[in-house]
Amino acid sequence: AVCTAPTSLTASSITSSTATLSCPAVADAVNYTFEYKTSAAAAYTIVTTASTSVALSGLIASTTYNARVKTNCTSTSSVYTLANFNTSAAPAVCNPPTSLTASSITSSTASLSWPAVVGAINYTVEYKTSAAATYTSVTTATTSLALSGLLASTTYNARVLTNCTSTSSAFTSANFNTSAAPAVCNAPTSIAASSITNSTAVLSWPAVSGASSYS
Repeated sequence: AVCTAPTSLTASSITSSTATLSCPAVADAVNYTFEYKTSAAAAYTIVTTASTSVALSGLIASTTYNARVKTNCTSTSSVYTLANFNTSAAPAVCNPPTSLTASSITSSTASLSWPAVVGAINYTVEYKTSAAATYTSVTTATTSLALSGLLASTTYNARVLTNCTSTSSAFTSANFNTSAAPAVCNAPTSIAASSITNSTAVLSWPAVSGASSYS
């Protein structure tokens, strides 16, 4: 009996590192042997399957591949059906900033800064208290961001990522602690004059907690 070769071999869903090879089913086929290699290689990678398609992975970007498939029948195999395909270019890498620094920290403000990244369109900075569930998010084209309205004596989680033309990087993270709120020096709540004569008087006022002296 003649073992018929598939009438075609198609490469689809091609990326920089993956592709799918497929062929039409052949009557009396037991299974199919798919083989593929780069055009520069001598040896093929071989996959035998009962399916009429095979998913390839680990391919090299921007490379021409030679592929072929044959039908395996009960006692013989067909000739090969051939096809070539080209993987796409590797996607551009969008790198995260190499560091994130908090400086000029007070009880309610801080400044976050990071090194510039080649290829960056802008940066997304996020920050929250360590106890909070959600971040405040700010996108900026600069490499620093001034924060205000922070809580005193609080640990903050901060992170920044790079936004490139078509993708974004992973986050670079840092934590910082705001300082304690400055002590408040309250004024006396009132002042009264007593024992008044034509040349003297006594001034008095309620004591103020924390006062060391009065002027």
